[in-house]
Amino acid sequence: MKAVVYNGPKDVSVNTIDDPKIEKQTDVIIRLTTTNICGSDLHMYESRIRKFLNFDRALRFCA
Repeated sequence: MKAVVYNGPKDVSVNTIDDPKIEKQTDVIIRLTTTNICGSDLHMYESRIRKFLNFDRALRFCA
């Protein structure tokens, strides 16, 4: 699957990552068709929040 990956300040890329897997009986996999960003994402993009280095998980999505 495709994921937007934060590589460093002002450096993002679209990478192919492993598909998610069901690991526990309570796990669920959903298909997202739409996502979004907001102003707080700029803090990560401009490296004002360093804990997001190599972050490749969705922060939010539209349902």
